[in-house]
Amino acid sequence: MAMAMAMAVRNTSVKRAAPPAAAAARTVRYHPRSVRNTRVVTMAAASSSFCAGDVARTMMATGVTAPKAPKAASRAVVTECKYKMKTKRAAAKRFRVTSNGKVVMRKPFKGHLLGHKSSNRKRRLSRFETAKRCDRNLLRKMLPYDGVKCLNK
Repeated sequence: MAMAMAMAVRNTSVKRAAPPAAAAARTVRYHPRSVRNTRVVTMAAASSSFCAGDVARTMMATGVTAPKAPKAASRAVVTECKYKMKTKRAAAKRFRVTSNGKVVMRKPFKGHLLGHKSSNRKRRLSRFETAKRCDRNLLRKMLPYDGVKCLNK
């Protein structure tokens, strides 16, 4: 049984084809990714090697021109679809944005324990105050669609 399998293995060996003989003509392709710009130049090659000068001479003799250089990339603005930013609801309840882009908020200490505070103090605490400039960039991220002006100073 083992002898029969060994014989079968020998008989089923694949014969490889001999490499093709050196062709009398060579094909040179430029820009293989672009079908429109592909030019095929057939040239008679006396030997197995040729240089760029042979290609240039053959192209001039046959009247075939080299492909055009690809155009420079246009400056069109390409934008990807991004996720819509969510407004931080806690910030939306505590801050308002004026028409000039300033962020205003209520002053603290007016929520409870008001019995011992004077009327003048409570009136002063009832007014709105402008948020600090250092917090404005952070608030712009928390309130992305409220028109908070960014300060880089």
